[in-house]
Amino acid sequence: MKSSIFNYYEGHPDRSGSVMIYNTLHGSVAVVGRELRDRMYEWTCGDEVRPEEREMADQLCSIGMVVPREADELALYDEQYNAFVSDKSTYDATFILTGACNLACIYCVQEGSDISSHMDEDTCCRAVEWLAKSADEAGSRSLEIIIMGGEALLVPHLLELVLTRLHKETSLRGIAFGATLITNGTLLQREQLEAWRELGLHEVRVTLDGDARCHDEHRPFLDGEGTFETIMSNISAIADLVNLVLTVNLANDNQESVIRLMDRLRVDRLSGKIAQMRFKPILDTIYLRSSRKGSCYGRTCSESKAIEHFPRMHREARKRGINTVVDLAIGPCHALREASVVINADGAMYKCEAFAGRDEFCVGHIQTGFDGRHLEALNVGFFWECRQCNFMPICGGGCRYAAFVKRGDYRGVACEKGFFNKVGREYVKIMALEE
Repeated sequence: MKSSIFNYYEGHPDRSGSVMIYNTLHGSVAVVGRELRDRMYEWTCGDEVRPEEREMADQLCSIGMVVPREADELALYDEQYNAFVSDKSTYDATFILTGACNLACIYCVQEGSDISSHMDEDTCCRAVEWLAKSADEAGSRSLEIIIMGGEALLVPHLLELVLTRLHKETSLRGIAFGATLITNGTLLQREQLEAWRELGLHEVRVTLDGDARCHDEHRPFLDGEGTFETIMSNISAIADLVNLVLTVNLANDNQESVIRLMDRLRVDRLSGKIAQMRFKPILDTIYLRSSRKGSCYGRTCSESKAIEHFPRMHREARKRGINTVVDLAIGPCHALREASVVINADGAMYKCEAFAGRDEFCVGHIQTGFDGRHLEALNVGFFWECRQCNFMPICGGGCRYAAFVKRGDYRGVACEKGFFNKVGREYVKIMALEE
């Protein structure tokens, strides 16, 4: 026996003499005494498992924390990674229906792209036809799409057209279909969602940046008016119809504002109706990088000061009955999957919505299919410099967009070891309590 090379160890903050172990390859968590942790090290150095240790060693082996001495874990990781890239059981697609938006956020990943473009009906129909055919030819059992903008609810007729046609095409092919809408929440209407739910819409994601004061500073209407109260009213009206996911953007100084938002959700009796609250750091964008405006946000999660507050945000949300999912994994990058595509308003195809509208990242078009750049994009996820890192299975070299913002090359590494080191102890503690 030997310890897994993918074990991450942290002393338990509340139990003297105990060690928390998180295995990044299998996602398993365990709390063991320091004596057993020392024995795991001795097994790795060549000591044999004693008879009285056999049962415990077998338990640790069953969750991947110790492995047979001859085990090649790097080969096992390669096998899992290749399965992730080539898996076509679910075909994922993102539709960017418009570049237009009715907000003037102080940050925007799509800033600098064409905000005047809308997907016309002919392009919509061609995109649906191409996607349904591609999923069918791939042998996919399900098709999951994300619909976004700009603000997709500025063009509700196109949104309904995509849902109606894909619902029909997938039904004819025996493919399960589901859709998620990403929206700023200002234009949500219950009547529309009731109709779209019958066409496969099952999740709505809305972004909030804190309480009214903070959110309205970050995400106002184009005329400068606040959006917070409009959004709160709208999500209250639709929370029982679909899975409502709230994405909360954390900056360096809005943590207390986010906690006040949680209190407001509880007062409005929305805490138990939120399927999930997610936390994201505000990061630099291509626009900030190329314009040399500079930013204090950071280019990767590791560089963001906001991530240090993630564990507290999870705890505060859960105190108020708001569901959160604690997961250290932030990779491998979804853009590396073969059965994944972003379709822009003009029909051009990309591997990541953050690259949409930028010709150098285009990998094809719905009229002609994928081109050679698609294959190139799939072959960038193998990084030799990452292979000695125990975080490799949950990072995979990081986000391709972050790599470009940081290095000027999406094919480079966007190391997130700093993120894992900053939040790992508290995250693993929360996960251990859930086991």
